[in-house]
Formats: sequence, C-alpha cells, structure tokens
Amino acid sequence: MSKSAILAALGETTPPVAPTNERVQPLDKRDNLDWLINNFKNNKTSWESVKLSQVKEALYNWQRKKRRGSKIPQQPIVVTPQVQAWLSKRRSSGKAEFRMYQGPESSIPFGLSMASAALAETGTLVMHASDINPAAFQFLLDHHCVLLQRSDIYRYYEDYWQASYKDAARLRAIQWISGPSRSADVEQTLQLGAHGPVSLHVLLL
Repeated sequence: MSKSAILAALGETTPPVAPTNERVQPLDKRDNLDWLINNFKNNKTSWESVKLSQVKEALYNWQRKKRRGSKIPQQPIVVTPQVQAWLSKRRSSGKAEFRMYQGPESSIPFGLSMASAALAETGTLVMHASDINPAAFQFLLDHHCVLLQRSDIYRYYEDYWQASYKDAARLRAIQWISGPSRSADVEQTLQLGAHGPVSLHVLLL
C-alpha cells in the first residue's frame, strides 16, 4: 500500500508536521553562565573564576585544600599533553608543579585536563578524547580539576551539536562529565568516587 493510500485510509490528506525543537537563546551569555554554575552546585561540582595569570596559584591552593587532613603526600599535578602544551604557551605565576601523563597508572591523586565545552542545562563538561586528551585519564584520578573557557559554554545540547557535529565525526570518543563519580547502589547511600574521581573542580577562564 502506498503512503498516500495509508494517509487516505487514516483520513489525512497531508503528512503530519513533525514537532520542532527550537530553543530560544538568551540575550546575554551571562544567563548561560549563571545556569551552568547553578547546575554545577546541583552536581556537586566546585568551581572558581580565575585569570590566566592566576591558574598555577589556583591549582596550588586547590591541591593544598584537598591534601588537608589526608595522608596524600605533596606531589606534582598530573596533566594531559593537551594541558601541558596549553600551559607552556601562557604565563602564569604560582607554586603548582606538574608532570605529564604518560599512560595508565593505578591511581593518580591529582589531575588536570581541559574541557572542550560545557552545557549549562545539565552542568555537564564535554571532553573530546584524543591522543593529547586520553579517554582513560578521566577515570584514573582521585581529584579532578578541569580548565574551562567561557567561550566554550553552550546553553543546550542542541547548540553544542550544531556547532561541533563536523568535528565530532573525527573524534575518538566524547565523554560527558556531570560532577564527580557517584553511586547509590549499595543500601541507597550516595558514595562519591564510585567509578572515578571523588571530587571535581572547574577553573573558569
């Protein structure tokens, strides 16, 4: 039976119009940032706004705060090759020390990577996996810090896909991170760090 015959049998003369999924963009990008920050809080993601010159000092303070009251020794923050290249091209004063990620390790207390984007509607960080941003890195950290540029904040998932779909086809993988790893499978009690980092912190540039 043809399509027209089916529509006629149903009493329709024209195909139904598919519903649209248009999003209304805010007039001010500040709206996106406010929404993102609010959802960061909902996801148990901490954050702070820093200038480029303050990145190393902010990282040092973040690491010192996480080490307080723990038995974790002072050690360099492990960074992805992407972040290593990014830091080498920018001037930033501070006491933080770094070493580049060389491959899978049993555990990495402190790690730093860079987000490709962030989605305001869910407070989600988008990580593009590649040889300079290994996918395994995000799962091996105890405490994860992420660099995020304000220009990479999108309001909705649709906005991100529209801007990135051409590049997405060439990516190894895309990781979506909405807060630290957590699970309530055991006795319905929330446990942080169930399958990855126990904490997630964002440096907003």
